[in-house]
Amino acid sequence: MKGRHVTSFTLTLCILTTFLYRQVSSQGLVNTTNGTLSGIREMVGEKPVHLFLGIPYAKPPVGELRFKNPLPALNWTGVRNATEFGDTCMSASPVSPKMSEDCLTLNIYVPGDVIDSGHSNVTKAVMVWIHGGAYRSGASSEYDFRNFAVEDDVIVVTVNYRVGPFGFLSTGDVNAPGNAGLWDQIEGLKWVRDNIASFGGDPNRITIFGESAGASSVSQLAMTTATKGLFHRVISQSGAALSPWAWVHDAIDVAMTIGNLLGCNATTTDTAKLVRCLQNQDSVVLINASSQITAGRTYFGFSPVVDGDLFPRSVTELLKDTDSDVLRHFRSVDYLIGFTDSDGGVFLFKLPFNYTSGIPGDKLRDTLIPQLALQVSALHKDEIEAKMKDIYYDPSADKEATARHYCAIMVQRI
Repeated sequence: MKGRHVTSFTLTLCILTTFLYRQVSSQGLVNTTNGTLSGIREMVGEKPVHLFLGIPYAKPPVGELRFKNPLPALNWTGVRNATEFGDTCMSASPVSPKMSEDCLTLNIYVPGDVIDSGHSNVTKAVMVWIHGGAYRSGASSEYDFRNFAVEDDVIVVTVNYRVGPFGFLSTGDVNAPGNAGLWDQIEGLKWVRDNIASFGGDPNRITIFGESAGASSVSQLAMTTATKGLFHRVISQSGAALSPWAWVHDAIDVAMTIGNLLGCNATTTDTAKLVRCLQNQDSVVLINASSQITAGRTYFGFSPVVDGDLFPRSVTELLKDTDSDVLRHFRSVDYLIGFTDSDGGVFLFKLPFNYTSGIPGDKLRDTLIPQLALQVSALHKDEIEAKMKDIYYDPSADKEATARHYCAIMVQRI
């Protein structure tokens, strides 16, 4: 009887060990320019995938580095454990309890056969995901690309970048030029370019893609010569550099308002004092103040700016200059743009009436479409309104279907 118990226990232990091995096993070691990484090997169905999580690509942007462009990550000694996501960047809408300014990390999902084959001559295409979140929230850890990487046989990289005031506060001068969040993305792409071959990736086949603010970000990265050689294809999902919400035009006013709220007592002629004051603020206090002063704005309070450096002129002006280096760079990359299904539903909450059961047809026809046509062009309002009604208004549709038509209009507006 005792022997049967031992045999049963041994069999159970073997089964558990086999199960655990299928989930997490044989940690892969990869050498990078900063040091050696140890990842996780998991299974997606019958296919292996390696995960390398929380890899620092820049120095922590704290203290005097707050609001500044990122600096390359420091090297480490020994083997760095890359088995957990790094902290989420500070955000007004936190998606993780692990949130801090020390957040500039990236994650790599590698189809397992690349590492299992000992870095053979097989190199895979690379896709770098830039998350959305209105430039004020979001994190790379929100997205799981294990299935995507394995099923499509592609290496996927996801990147954290600073958002809200930490990533996009600007005083319009050298003290806080703005666009730190975009520079974070660029620094992450530099790390990928320099290291992805060690993971079996092809640095000459890098696609950047994103949704919402991630979509406008990748579009903006395609419109600056600072990203030359860092990627070759771009996919924008529900957002672009021409989206009106993708830029802020009163950044100095936003920065001054936050400073006044926090007692900085600085003037527009002393932005160095303002920035020093804001750098010394507790991160949570700064987040709360930024949320308070941007509430009720039509567009975001923290977005990229035309800074004279990353963007010497507005994107509209750059696109008109057909002989510029910027436009030549833009034309050198493959570009795919579209939108996600029903993404316009995010605008429903702004409607001044109860829409929970749908939208009445006459409300869409007589109020919403005319308002939207006017916003597009006062000069061509009547023509636009007629076309929109022809496409999106169906007198036989019920309220739910009509609401979907409204969402479709708003997707086009994005």
